[in-house]
Amino acid sequence: MKLSNFLIFEGGNVEAINALGSSKFADKIDLRKFKIKDFREEFYKLFKILNTKYEMKFKEPLWKDEKILKNGVAFNGSTSYIMNPALDPDEILKHKTHAGDLDIMVPKEDLTNLWDLLRSLEGKSLGNFTYFGNNRPNRDAIGTQINSIFIYHHKDADISCQIDFEASEFENHQPTDWARFSHGSSFEDAQVGIKALHHKLLLRAMVGAMSANPNIVVATPASTPEKITLKKTKEVPRMQQFSVDRGLGFGLEPLLDKNGDIIVLDGKQVYKEKKGDSNRYIQDLGEIFHHIFKTNENMAKFHSFIGVVDLMKKHCDRKTIEDTHKRYFDILFGKGAQIIESFSPEDDAQVKLAGFSYFLKHLGLKHPNLNKDIEAYYELKKNSFRQR
Repeated sequence: MKLSNFLIFEGGNVEAINALGSSKFADKIDLRKFKIKDFREEFYKLFKILNTKYEMKFKEPLWKDEKILKNGVAFNGSTSYIMNPALDPDEILKHKTHAGDLDIMVPKEDLTNLWDLLRSLEGKSLGNFTYFGNNRPNRDAIGTQINSIFIYHHKDADISCQIDFEASEFENHQPTDWARFSHGSSFEDAQVGIKALHHKLLLRAMVGAMSANPNIVVATPASTPEKITLKKTKEVPRMQQFSVDRGLGFGLEPLLDKNGDIIVLDGKQVYKEKKGDSNRYIQDLGEIFHHIFKTNENMAKFHSFIGVVDLMKKHCDRKTIEDTHKRYFDILFGKGAQIIESFSPEDDAQVKLAGFSYFLKHLGLKHPNLNKDIEAYYELKKNSFRQR
């Protein structure tokens, strides 16, 4: 496999099935044909119609402050900057010519009602759209988002548009800062060809690397001072974790003896995993930022991948950077690493290397045998890709 000849194939890939059993896949939306100015206006009108119908059915609107539909605050992923009226459409087109899906946040407590509304709208016209269906066959299968297809009747041809309604925390009728941060996408990253997922993967790698502690062992949640069962793992224990869904987590606590002292086994302190909801997570961005970088300066950079790389260069010591390098590579290309682009190794590698190569270059890092290590990963995963 040559790592230099890559094409990116991105976009919506949901298959929606309506109540009659008919199915349809989403199209990629060509923003050169469906002009961004028109894109913004048409989807804004669609969401206003949905909001009105939701209020008619449930006696209150889904989005109680409709300004967030107009100013882009309601949107996640790349949709957040496509729908941002402050950004020049021509500048966006230089870096993003297609939209795979639209990610829009809804109050998490309203997602089931939204599913009910959508079921009642199948096959019906909503402005210049017709609602087709979604990939959740019933209310019990909703989970944290509804992946739907609305058919836009463009003057040239119909476009099957994927809209993902994502259950999110709202406060004062707007998505919380954490909701926007955790699923957001920086246009600065897009301008250098880096997907938003790298921002969150790098934070995960950093937190894992910084909190690794080889001087402890981890016991199972059910362990007691009298009966200790250690977790079976070869990984170095990590004191904290970064979760896109929950925030910065502190999942370990010391196992204490009857005198209140930490138990020691074979020269290592014993910690145990906290049970369920007792695991403490922080979602305050200022607190998370300070915990990672030990400063309150330049927090604006925290919202992008390239900004986090700059912050690492300024605030992290060399060991932290090197440890993050190893962890980041493992998340992207380790044995347990997930495939991002499922059609081919070339697609997947390009997306992953865009961020990883930037990270290496701007932090002055070397990765000997990079091609060999990557090829070993794809050899391991060769049966995991779908045919295009």
